[in-house]
Amino acid sequence: MVQALRWNVAIGLSDTLTYLFGSQVAESFEHVLIFFPTKIITALMIPRGTEATLMALSFTIMQINQFTIRNMLGLTINYLFVGVTNDNTAERYYILTVIRLFGSFIPLLFLWKMLPSNEEIKALQTKNTLK
Repeated sequence: MVQALRWNVAIGLSDTLTYLFGSQVAESFEHVLIFFPTKIITALMIPRGTEATLMALSFTIMQINQFTIRNMLGLTINYLFVGVTNDNTAERYYILTVIRLFGSFIPLLFLWKMLPSNEEIKALQTKNTLK
């Protein structure tokens, strides 16, 4: 958002510096906030003997989402609704940035449904340790 609205130029930072360091910091936070809680919850729920297989499968699904599906969806939204091209990047890029910002909060609407309760986790752990 800083780069899309050109705030970095106003404070004297180049686009390259802002892109490289802003991207690295954002990706680090994204990995921490997405992957670690998901891995902890998955580790608590999967049965013994299938940990490696199910952890690899869940990690693969998350990687496909992050690096393939997300990019394809972004390209489709741009092509169908926004229309940012090389000619009008400076004028319309902020629209895509705002869509990405609000789109990142959509999973929070379903968070209450995705996370198991403590009772459900304990029941699964008890069931899996009895096998």
